[in-house]
Amino acid sequence: MTPADKEIRRQTHLAIKKVTDDLEREFGFNTAISHIMVLSNSLGEYLREGSPKAAYARDAAEKLVLLLAPFAPHLAEELWRELGQQDYVAFADWPTYESEALRTDEVELAVQVNGKVRGRIRVPAEADQKRIESAALAEEETRPHLDGKEVVKVIVVPGRLVNIVAR
Repeated sequence: MTPADKEIRRQTHLAIKKVTDDLEREFGFNTAISHIMVLSNSLGEYLREGSPKAAYARDAAEKLVLLLAPFAPHLAEELWRELGQQDYVAFADWPTYESEALRTDEVELAVQVNGKVRGRIRVPAEADQKRIESAALAEEETRPHLDGKEVVKVIVVPGRLVNIVAR
């Protein structure tokens, strides 16, 4: 599975999770539609990028149509038929997400110097605090803001950001 395949699979299952949560818990129709649009854009990008695998593209397209059905039933039925389905989309089961598919290999963290965002780093999702700190201190965009200053403290908020306090 290529990184692009992993990403479209992750985006598909993330959209399923978010749309389901929006509809079941919050009745957030506008945010549900927004998540559907994100999946649609991700699928379009995946198809344009080069050599998409039919299985991942088809799975994403089918899930997209199922998520779209409550909001645009007529369009969803037409798309469902175009995908070669014989039954009505209204009779199809609501998709469920796989929590395993939501995991990422890398995370992007904002790097702040004295509370101002100065750069971004990508580190393995399971990276420990030491590795994250060293990556943040070595980041090219943050170096000019640290030159000639003493690093007093490095605060790591896992999965979100790194704040470097310097004087």
